[in-house]
Amino acid sequence: MSSLPPKSQPPASLIVAPGGFFRSSEIASYEREILDNPRVTERDASEFFARFPKFLLRGEGAELRREVVMFSGPGNKASRVDFFRRSIGRRYWDLIELKSPQDPLVRRAASKHPRESARVLDAVRQAQDYRDAITRDEGVRRRLQQQGILLLRPRITVVVGRVHGSVEPPVLEEIFDRIRSMSVEPLSYTDILEFAREHYEKSKTIVVLTTAATLYGPSDSGIPTNAELRLMDRTLLAPLMSIMSVPQYRYIYLRFWEECSDREIGELLGMSHKRILSIRAHVEGRIARWFT
Repeated sequence: MSSLPPKSQPPASLIVAPGGFFRSSEIASYEREILDNPRVTERDASEFFARFPKFLLRGEGAELRREVVMFSGPGNKASRVDFFRRSIGRRYWDLIELKSPQDPLVRRAASKHPRESARVLDAVRQAQDYRDAITRDEGVRRRLQQQGILLLRPRITVVVGRVHGSVEPPVLEEIFDRIRSMSVEPLSYTDILEFAREHYEKSKTIVVLTTAATLYGPSDSGIPTNAELRLMDRTLLAPLMSIMSVPQYRYIYLRFWEECSDREIGELLGMSHKRILSIRAHVEGRIARWFT
């Protein structure tokens, strides 16, 4: 068995980028600052996403860059892209264009022929202009690559508006499908909230299943313990390690990394079984609070 790593960090090979899972407080902040704020602006949304990039990474993004200046050639006006995003497993980056959460999504919503609003079309055209400049101008791509952003023909996401009850879901989906035919992925700020809520609920389920399986084993929990579940435990717990007390840290490392039983942990740490059970109870409580 390997010796305990320093208290300051878990094993390096298992460290993951912090903040991949949504917390209830973050979702509440999004609702308060973006969706329920009658004075919210595009700038407010951009600053929120800079603080909480996971809302734009949406479970598949690896990196996010904000307000990158892009030049289309010498003497031409500089353009500022709201966000560039690189997805997990991809070398090339995509672009995200933001508009205000207050912009309308649909015009003539009550008519037989509702259409996307002028603000939505403006956002789509602006993002397409950026893509065209990137595609045809090697100098633009070279300058962005010097900043670590590799581009060829980026995929586009446009984030604009909020969904209101006056627009029926099939109507909105038809309009969004028309926008997708322009090689642009439309998202409303409401869509982002719904993704975060569902991701939060699913991640809570994962936490309950994996911690139960690993802490108690299949005989107590009825949940099979396998390599996939154990790896998920480690990934979820890695960002939590640094705020644990020393006994809690050692318990987590020996239980989740070395897969020791409570009896083995007590022997290694020179602690009674009662003391180990007390530490385990505190660990379970901190894990529960971390993900709620």
